[in-house]
Amino acid sequence: LIKATLSLAREMIPPTIHFQSPNPECRLAESPFFVNAEPLPWKRGDIPRRAGVSSFGVGGTNAHLVLEEAPALEPTRSTQTCQILPQSARTTAALDANSNNLCARLEADPELCLADAAFTLQTGRAAFKHRRAVVARDSASARAALRTRDPAFVFEGIAGSPKVVFMFPGGGTQEPGMGRALYETEPVYRATLDACAALFEAELGVDIRSALFAAEGAEAAEVLRQPLLNLPAIFATEVALTKLFLAWGITPSALIGHSLGEYTAACIAGVLSQEDAVALVALRARLYADLPGGAATLLVPLSEASIAPRLPNGVSLAAVNGPENCVVSGVAEAIKGFEAELLREGIEVRRLALTTAAHSPLLKPVAERLTKRAASMNLRSCCIPLVSNVTGTWLRDAESRDPSHWARHLCSPVRFADGIATLLADPDHVFVEVGPGRTLSSLTARQPRSGSARLITTSMAAAGSARTDVEAALGAAARLWCAGAPIHFEALHQGERRRRIPLPTYPFERTRYVIERAPRARTGSWTARTTPRRTPPTSTKEPRPSRPSIPMSPAEQALAGIWRELLGVEVLRPDDNFFDLGGDSLLAVRLRTKIRERFGVPLALHDLVESPTVGALAKRLHDQAQDLSFEGDPPVSSARAIGLSRRGAPPEGRLCVKLEEGDPRIRPLFLVQPLGGTVFTYLPLARALGGGIPVYGVRASGMEEGEPILNDVPAMASRYLEEIRALQPEGPFAIGGHSAGGVIAFEMARQLEAEGEEPGLVILLDALGPPKRVRSREDLLRELTSFRDIAPEAYRGLVAALRTDAALGSIMLAMSEALANYEACPIETEIAYIRAREDREPGDLHAEQAWMDRAKGAFTLHNVLGNHFTMMEPPNIAAVARVVRQHLMTLGPVRLEATAANG
Repeated sequence: LIKATLSLAREMIPPTIHFQSPNPECRLAESPFFVNAEPLPWKRGDIPRRAGVSSFGVGGTNAHLVLEEAPALEPTRSTQTCQILPQSARTTAALDANSNNLCARLEADPELCLADAAFTLQTGRAAFKHRRAVVARDSASARAALRTRDPAFVFEGIAGSPKVVFMFPGGGTQEPGMGRALYETEPVYRATLDACAALFEAELGVDIRSALFAAEGAEAAEVLRQPLLNLPAIFATEVALTKLFLAWGITPSALIGHSLGEYTAACIAGVLSQEDAVALVALRARLYADLPGGAATLLVPLSEASIAPRLPNGVSLAAVNGPENCVVSGVAEAIKGFEAELLREGIEVRRLALTTAAHSPLLKPVAERLTKRAASMNLRSCCIPLVSNVTGTWLRDAESRDPSHWARHLCSPVRFADGIATLLADPDHVFVEVGPGRTLSSLTARQPRSGSARLITTSMAAAGSARTDVEAALGAAARLWCAGAPIHFEALHQGERRRRIPLPTYPFERTRYVIERAPRARTGSWTARTTPRRTPPTSTKEPRPSRPSIPMSPAEQALAGIWRELLGVEVLRPDDNFFDLGGDSLLAVRLRTKIRERFGVPLALHDLVESPTVGALAKRLHDQAQDLSFEGDPPVSSARAIGLSRRGAPPEGRLCVKLEEGDPRIRPLFLVQPLGGTVFTYLPLARALGGGIPVYGVRASGMEEGEPILNDVPAMASRYLEEIRALQPEGPFAIGGHSAGGVIAFEMARQLEAEGEEPGLVILLDALGPPKRVRSREDLLRELTSFRDIAPEAYRGLVAALRTDAALGSIMLAMSEALANYEACPIETEIAYIRAREDREPGDLHAEQAWMDRAKGAFTLHNVLGNHFTMMEPPNIAAVARVVRQHLMTLGPVRLEATAANG
C-alpha cells in the first residue's frame, strides 16, 4: 500500500526487485500485463491514474484495494508580504538543529510556498520553552536569516509568562508615509485608519490620509508637522496598529502614553470611545493651531531636582523622561536665554521642533475648552489599567471620569519616568512601543530598573530603515511570542486558503545508553543491572606527552606542591607552564593566596603572566625575599607575613599587562578586564591572534595593595586611557573587552571621541547589558548561580576564589555597581560585536541590540560557536581570533615615531 501510494505521488512505477526478463511460457507480451525491470515514468494525464493492491491471506482472507490519484493541488498565493516562521524546542541544542533542518528543507525546495510553511509551523507544532522566530519576505531571505541568525530578522527567547505593556508615543514622532505598508496589506489596520480618518474629517474638514501617505520628502514632512495633521495622524496610526495587534491575539495588561499618547491609551482602555477620543484630539489640534507663535521647547540632560531651581520666568518643566532627561517649554525669548545660560555651563541642550509651549501653564487659558468638551462625553473607568502622565502612577476611577483631567494633562509636566518606574516594578512586564519611532523604547531602556533582561521593542520601522512597517510589526509579535506571549497565528492568514505541508519535525536528541551485564552469579545464572549507564563523553583534551623529569630546587619543589594541589597534575620540570597545565584566572587568585599563606611573599596576581613556569616564579619569589627558606618551612606567622609584605611590596604598578610581545610596528590591541578584574581570560586570544599583533590586558585597579578600587565606569575608562597612552600616545586605538570589559571599552572609545581623537575600533566580545545591583558578597554569589549550568568549572572556581580573596570580591561588587549605574551614549567609532551562540540567558538573547542602537558609525555582528565562557577558550577562540584579526588589519600600522618617543 505504501509502495502504491508513493508511486502515485512520485509519478514513477518502481522496478521489480531482481527481475530481469519474464519466463517465455508466461507469454506476457500477448497480454496487457508487464513486469518492469527499470523505473517507469507514470505521469498524470486526462484520465486519473489508479493502482490496485491485493493481499492474499493463507486462510483465504483476501483484501483488495484500489487507489486513485488525488486531485492536483491548486497553487496557493498569499497577499502577505512577510511571514513569521516560529520554532521551539526543549533545549537550545534541539532548537539549533530544528533551525538547521528547516534551512536545509527550504534550500532543497526553493519554490516551497513560504506562507504555507509559516502556517504549518504556526499551527502544526507544539510550543516549547526555548523559542526562535524568523521574519522573512521570501524563501531566500528566510534561508539567509536561518544561516546567519541575523538579529534584525531572527528573534530568540525563553518562554515565560509576560505581561504586555503598550506604550503610545506623542507629538513630534510622525513620519511621512508611516504605516503605508500596513495600510496596503492589513485589512484590520486599513479599516480602523479609514474610520478614524472619517471622524477627523468630520471634526476638522481635512482628510489626514492625503498628508499621511503623500510622497516622502522634506515638503511632505513639513506639511505633516502642522498640528491639525500630525496629532490626528499619530492618534489614528496608534489606534489602527493597536487594533491589528488585538486581532493577532496580543492583549495588553497595562497601557501608558506620552503626552498625546495618553489619548490613545484612554481610548484603548475604554475611558473614551473612539468617537470621543477623536473629538478631544481634534480639539487639542485646533487649540495648538490657533495659538500665537513665540513659544519654544528645549531638551535638557539634567534631573528634575537640578533643573527646577534654575528655571527662569516664562520657562516651565514640560516633561520628566528619565533620571537626567527633562524637557522645558515656554516663551521663546526666555527659552533662548535659558539655553545660552546652560551652554555656558557646558550643558549640552537641544531645541525640539515644537512651536507650542506644551504641558506648561501658558496653556491654561485654552485648557478649559478641553474640560468643557470632555464634560459632554460619557467618561468611563479603565477596562485595562492605565498609568497617567499627570501623576506618574495608575489612573484611578475618579480621575478617569473627571472631565478636568484632560485640562490638567495639557498644562502639567509629563511624568513619563515615574510612570515607567511604576510599570517596571512588575518584573513580568514587557514593553511594546505601539506607534512611530523608538523614542519611548529608548527612554524605557535607559531607566535604572530596566535591566538587560527586559523585553522592550518597537513596532514600526525607523525612518530610513531597510525594514518595512509590516516587518517591524511582525517582528514585535515574534519577539513577544518568543518571550511566551500567546499569538493568534490564524489571524495572520485571514481571508486566505492555507494548507499544511511536510516540514522537518522535532529533532529528538538521541543519547546512547549501554546496559551492562553483571558478573555471573555463583548459581550460574546471569543478573542484569537495572540502571542503564550513560556512555561517558570522550575527552577533548589531548594527553600530555611523556617527558623526563628534571631535578628541581627546594623553592621549585615547594611551588610544585602548591601547583599539584590546585591543578591536580604532577609537576615534573621547572619549565612546566601554569596555564598549559590547566591554570586560569581563578586558580591564579587561589595560587597567590596560598603563596602568601605559605611564604608571606606579596606576589602580584599578574606576575604569573610574565613568570608562568615553576622556575621563573621561584626566581621571582627569591628576588623579593632573599632570606626566605623553602626547605620544610611551615606556614609563616602572620607577623612574619606582614613584615615580608611591607618590606617586599612592589610600588603601585602599571595596569597594562603584556599578554603577547608582538611586532612594535603593528598597532597593539588593548583588552579591558571583565567582571573579575583580571586579564588571564585573554591569554588564549592573545596566542591565537598571531601575526605579530601586540596584545595588552588592562587589569582592574585595586588588585594590589594600595591601589584604589573604582566603582564608576567613566572613572575606570579615564584611568585605563592614561595607562594605554603611556604605551601608545596617539590614535587610532584598538580597544576591546569580554563581557563587562566590553562596557568599559565602549566608554573609553566615547571619551577618546570627546577628546577629538581619531576614531579607532571597539571590539565587544559578547558584551552584556548591566546586571542587577548587588550589595554584598552573598548577593554576588547568588547572582553567579546562573553560570552553574553553562560553565560549571568556572562557577566552582569563581566561588572558591571569592571565598578566599577579599580583594576579588570587592572588585566584583564595585564593578557590578559601576555597570548598574552606567548609561552608554552613542559613538561614531567602529564597533565589532562578537556574539556567542550557545546557552544564552533569556535577557541576553539580543544583548547586541543595545550596542547596535548606540552605534552611529559602522556596526558589524559576528556569531561564533560556544557560550559566554567557552567562546574564549580553544577551539572556539580560533574563530574569535580570525574576526578580531580582520578588523585590526583595517587600522593600519602604528606610528613608529610616536612609539619611539615614548621610549
